[in-house]
Amino acid sequence: MTLVVAAIHDESRITMAADTLVTWDDGVRRPPQDSSLAKLAILRSDLAVGVTGCDPHGRLRDVIALRDEPVDVVLEQLKDDTVAGFVVAALGPARLWEVRSGAAYDRTAHQMAWDGEPEAYKEFSKRFTNEWVNTSAANDVPFRVMTAMQALTSFGLVSTVGGITLRVGTTDRGFRFIPDRGFVLGGSAWLIFVGNNPTPGAIGILDVRLGLGQLFPHHAPDDPITVRTTNPSAFVSMAHDHGQTVEYVAWPG
Repeated sequence: MTLVVAAIHDESRITMAADTLVTWDDGVRRPPQDSSLAKLAILRSDLAVGVTGCDPHGRLRDVIALRDEPVDVVLEQLKDDTVAGFVVAALGPARLWEVRSGAAYDRTAHQMAWDGEPEAYKEFSKRFTNEWVNTSAANDVPFRVMTAMQALTSFGLVSTVGGITLRVGTTDRGFRFIPDRGFVLGGSAWLIFVGNNPTPGAIGILDVRLGLGQLFPHHAPDDPITVRTTNPSAFVSMAHDHGQTVEYVAWPG
């Protein structure tokens, strides 16, 4: 399972977040890179989709195949998948849908859409609603979405939601991945490399301690490329060698 959440804020902007954990039913021990997947896909500057449920790699392939289709066609096609779930976000104007069990639910008026593990959403909602209510971040929806999801991915509150938090947000270029810093308490920290034109849907994740990263290509995020380096500049260069333009934004300090 997983958790994907999207929120409309500031009238016309959208923030989406998801975890990266992939769980397998066969009990086979797999290398770290096979247990992680970017479950948010930027189809184009005005359309992004999050996937949940069984076989997320296959769901991503299905979504990417719809990259150039109108939103109505995308929704109709995703409704045919009665096993997985999807959160669809569109700009111009800002709109949200939940797609599951053969139906698409317009969540625009509610300004929030989600799919995935119900217990995880319960934990997310509690933190999103309550944790920052009396602080200066009370009206900062992107920050609240990020931190509520990071509570799940960092502290293992729900066994089927984990890895790190990835976030897509509205920018002056439309939907783009946001270079948050990922971490797990007492464990690793990850660097995030975000796609830029001509491959805005690409994203990279690098565990500097292990010297192990994944590059999720714009055209095939379901088929990540393993990158072995500890150097952010080398990661960017290797991504370029694979035809992917990504950038690393260093955090202050």
